Amino acid sequence: GPSDDRRDIDMLNALRSQHRTSPATTLHHRVGDGEPMLWVPDCICGAISSLRTGDETYAAALGEALTIVDV
Repeated sequence: GPSDDRRDIDMLNALRSQHRTSPATTLHHRVGDGEPMLWVPDCICGAISSLRTGDETYAAALGEALTIVDV
């Protein structure tokens, strides 16, 4: 929703100000129904969220295809 979109924009702007991403990096919000490929990051995010709350089911299903890098 709009508040999540605003947080995304704020994060990108913070990364730009810290020179941690290129000024050319762009962000385009899409409605889920309008962009079928959004299910991929949503599934990965759900698997990681579940893993961090104790449910390893979805992360285990991804197996070696999933690499988590904590920054």
